[in-house]
Amino acid sequence: MSEPNIIFALVALALSGDLLFLAIGAGVTLHPYSKKTNLSVALTFALVHFLMASFALFIGHLFFGFILEFARYAGLFLLAFTALKFIFETNKIKNHNRTFFVEDKRILLGVSVASSFNSLFVYLAIGLLFPAIRFSPVYIYTAVVFLSVLFGVFIGNKYRPERFGRFSKYLGGLVLLFLSIYLLIK
Repeated sequence: MSEPNIIFALVALALSGDLLFLAIGAGVTLHPYSKKTNLSVALTFALVHFLMASFALFIGHLFFGFILEFARYAGLFLLAFTALKFIFETNKIKNHNRTFFVEDKRILLGVSVASSFNSLFVYLAIGLLFPAIRFSPVYIYTAVVFLSVLFGVFIGNKYRPERFGRFSKYLGGLVLLFLSIYLLIK
């Protein structure tokens, strides 16, 4: 497995930590548990994040040609910014503030779009850091998003783990921060 593919897999897993944090909160409100609703939530998140990550990667590739001299630093800044945002949000957001009513489609779509801004920043950074890479990282990310949201809603509904979601978001932020430092040194 090549180095960029390892980086893309780590980015997908790091971003899914934030979504797992949200999905556990969504699962808490889902009563009674419904496989159909869980699948609907996972598909909504996967579709919105796929569109946002694809758009960001495309824009990153476009901007690369204009800001050639400092594209690498702009990409590293976006990656580090998102990592620090994850870490600081972990301590700021309380458990009761991350639940939302998944049966309301407008709320579900709104939360999906709001959470996809993290993927916008990160995949804009990927587009700036790896201009030769096309859309394969987005496909990997979409699959990880779907599985993490599906798992998170189920776990949130059945077991209501309060600290696991927070830990996953914090760990995702640390992984993104590590990757930004690694790419800066490299």
